[in-house]
Order: sequence, then C-alpha cells, then structure tokens
Amino acid sequence: MNYDKLINKCDKLNHFYKLYGFPKHTPKNEKFSGLIKTITGQLLSSTVAQKIYERAINTIQGETETHWLNVTFNDLRKCGLSKAKINTITNIANDINNNKLNLQWLVNQDSKIIYDTLIKYKGIGDWSAKGYALMQLQKEDFFLFEDLGVKDGVKLVMNLNDRPSFKYCQDIYNKFWYPYGGSATRLLWHFK
Repeated sequence: MNYDKLINKCDKLNHFYKLYGFPKHTPKNEKFSGLIKTITGQLLSSTVAQKIYERAINTIQGETETHWLNVTFNDLRKCGLSKAKINTITNIANDINNNKLNLQWLVNQDSKIIYDTLIKYKGIGDWSAKGYALMQLQKEDFFLFEDLGVKDGVKLVMNLNDRPSFKYCQDIYNKFWYPYGGSATRLLWHFK
C-alpha cells in the first residue's frame, strides 16, 4: 500500500494519520479462503460474517475448495450461509477443482483482469470483486465508493454532517486521492 504517498498528497488524511496511524494489516496468503471470507461478508457486519465463517470452517474442518465441496448444502445452511452464498462458493470451488479458475494466477494480473474474472460469478458483485482485489491481493487501484465504512470515513475526514453520496466520494477520490484508491479505502476504514 502507498500510505506515505497518499498522506503527503492530502493534508486532511495526513491529519487523521497523525491521530490514528496506519492500519495494521498483514496480508495473508489466503487466495481461496480470502475470497470465501469476502463472499461471506457481503451485506453483513464484520462480526456476524466472522462468526458464520468460523462456524463453516468448524463444520467443514478445513479451508480448501475440496473441503467446501465435501460438505452438504444443509450443513452449510446451518452455519448461517444463505443459499445464494453457498451456490457462489460451490461454483467457485468447482471451477478451481476443475482448473477453470486459478486464484494464484490472479495474483500477478492487473486489476481489470481480476475484476472481470470474479464479476462473472453470480453472487460476486462490484464490492466483492474490488474488495477481494484490495484486501487479499493488495491491489491499489480500487476505491470502494459505495462501501458504508468508506463513506463514514469520508464523512469524518471531510468534516461532513451527513454520510456523503457515491458521487461526492468519487469526486473527492479523483481530486485528492487518485491513484491510491486501495490505500485511501484502508485508511478511511481505519479512521472511522
């Protein structure tokens, strides 16, 4: 991440950096499990998503695509996963198992290829594709305009009374933070 370049470019972020420091995130080599965590976390609080993921891992007794394919649909439902999320995870696990998807290959691809590869899966939308590229693959060129945590961070940093619109976040990013979208997203999550 390019936190130093970003805070030197933007006084407002620099101010909050002095108060809160940089996020403490150590990237893990979690290609498949990282994608599953991203899918599990869609539209859920991080606390709830983590509990569901932990229940699933305890049921499955492993974190590989093979483990996910060897558990029943009903067992996954009992963990708290929705039907749609189970179907998405199963489709991805099958494609990995059948050599149609190689998450290790994605690591060295540009962000557009990563995004286009993931977005084709039903159940992976804009937020999930960008979030996976940002969090698991450390790609810098995504800014999660629509994320509520990002919007709350923008509200704080820009001293706004209300949560900003998508357009406002996009304008701020283009004016002050481009091309460091990944770093800006992480800092805003950290500051809020």
